[in-house]
Amino acid sequence: MDTRFSFLTGVLMLLLSGIWVGCQRTEEPVFPRTVHLTAEKIPLNQIAYPEVITLADGYFVFTCSQTDSLIYFYTVPDLQFVGKGGRKGEGPGEFLSFANFCGNREGRLILLGFPSRNFRQAHLDSTGRMVWGDWYKFDSFDALNWPRIIGDSLLVYSTLFNIKKYDLKNGKPLGEVFMLEPGEKRSTMTPNMGYIAANDTSVVYAYPYKNRFDLFDISTLKLKKSVIGPGKTQIEQGSSGTTTRYYIYPFATESRFYLLKAAKDRKPDEYKVTMQVFDNDANPVGIYFRYRSGCLCRG
Repeated sequence: MDTRFSFLTGVLMLLLSGIWVGCQRTEEPVFPRTVHLTAEKIPLNQIAYPEVITLADGYFVFTCSQTDSLIYFYTVPDLQFVGKGGRKGEGPGEFLSFANFCGNREGRLILLGFPSRNFRQAHLDSTGRMVWGDWYKFDSFDALNWPRIIGDSLLVYSTLFNIKKYDLKNGKPLGEVFMLEPGEKRSTMTPNMGYIAANDTSVVYAYPYKNRFDLFDISTLKLKKSVIGPGKTQIEQGSSGTTTRYYIYPFATESRFYLLKAAKDRKPDEYKVTMQVFDNDANPVGIYFRYRSGCLCRG
């Protein structure tokens, strides 16, 4: 009886250890589709440097804080200039120093960067003039990174070390996932600092110094899945040359997450960036390769 019990115990421990190892296994995702991209340069014919870009209100829109107008509109896909607007100041429709975008499912142009810290909707009229719309009140002093409005009331954003939800209608926080370990410093060079991208169902947290991203359910903020690849965390304070970088930037559509990632075979004269595509359950969909100097940008 003791021998049988010991045997069954051994088998059970072996199975449990196998499950543990399987859960902790690190490997690169296998993508069913591979695409190699070639960049094409299109002159904008405007003296402006695109800082943040998006697709909104049916246009390709970018911000530039170095010019009198802060927001520029171009047609898609031929990138013909059609209008501009926004200026610096302290008035109700003016920006303190720069403008930024707030993502949303409907493709509305929602801007932030105002003295009041609130959001405001805008659109381009038929004359090429930017027209202001409704305000969204935000009663918090949090740093807003990669904000997204779901419907007209739920705001999802990050402060680099967390994922936060906020009720715009009632002006109160709804929950937070804090990503730093106990005692870990709030620094842009800390291993658990990350970038987020959200759609209406999920939010991804991608690590620049880890070969990893985590996927959370948007309604509960519960972890759905972690995708962990091989590789060490190597951070050299004050020198990016010896720092190993993995995920550069994520962005989202309603059914896909696109994660820009630094390639391992980077050469001095050639910087290769990959764009990994996953569905809302973090299943790999495809991988895109971008060669030569430069980087794929948010769309």
